Formats: sequence, structure tokens, C-alpha cells
Amino acid sequence: MESQAKVFLRALNGNINISERAIVLSPENIIRIGRASKSPNKNLTAAVDNAWFDSPVMSREHAELQFHSQNSTVTIRDIGSMHGTFVNSTRLLPHVTNNLSNGDTLVLGIEVKRGSEIFPACSFIFNYELIPYTSTIPSTSEGHTLKQ
Repeated sequence: MESQAKVFLRALNGNINISERAIVLSPENIIRIGRASKSPNKNLTAAVDNAWFDSPVMSREHAELQFHSQNSTVTIRDIGSMHGTFVNSTRLLPHVTNNLSNGDTLVLGIEVKRGSEIFPACSFIFNYELIPYTSTIPSTSEGHTLKQ
């Protein structure tokens, strides 16, 4: 049976408005990590089940997470962010895919000072677990989905 990954990002600094995220990665699907938008039209609002963050140190399109079902790994790739992506204190090269392991420290951006304000980097502990794969098909009934 094919599996998918449930990724957990637990914030290490107190300025993250949602301290723990749980994001499901379907096989070979790419999830963007980036700065949330205050405009509801853009559909980039921070939530417990996504990777949009209210942080000025993050680029709108900062990095990507991907689950590889053939070897049950989760990878991250910096997609050209301004302030960088770090795994266990090592800055990732832009556009290079890197494996993530349970317990890794993931840092998005660096501390930024703007006048008298200081905005810290977004730091997380990364973990994931494998869960059975399910796909959802939108139903014609409003507010319901069908599982295959």
C-alpha cells in the first residue's frame, strides 16, 4: 500500500502565531513554504495544516517540501529565498534538494532589523511519520468530500 507523510513543524521561537503545524504530503506532491499574505484573495493565510507563516524574514516563495514514496523520505529545497534556509545550522544551497530527518532543526530566514524593530528567524523542529495514502475527490455536495 502506498503511503504519504505527515510532517510536523514545532516552533522553537515564540513569535510564530501557530506553534505547531501538521502538513500531509502526498507522494511526489510539492508543498510550498513561504510568507503568508494579509490579503484573503491570495489564499495564502497561515493555518495549522499549511506552510504559510506570518513572518517578514521569509520570502513569499521560500522553500519546498516533498515526500518521495519510493524511499519514504522527505526533502526540502530552498527556491531562491532572500534570507536562506538552514538545516541543523547549515545554509542550504538554492535549488538543491536536501533530505530531512526526524529531529532536524529547520530555520527559515535570518534575524532582520528594521529601524528599532527586530524580527527573528523562524526556527522549527522537523518530524514526520508515514501514514496510509488516501486521496480525496471533491463531491458535488457542498461541504463534503469523498475518499477513494
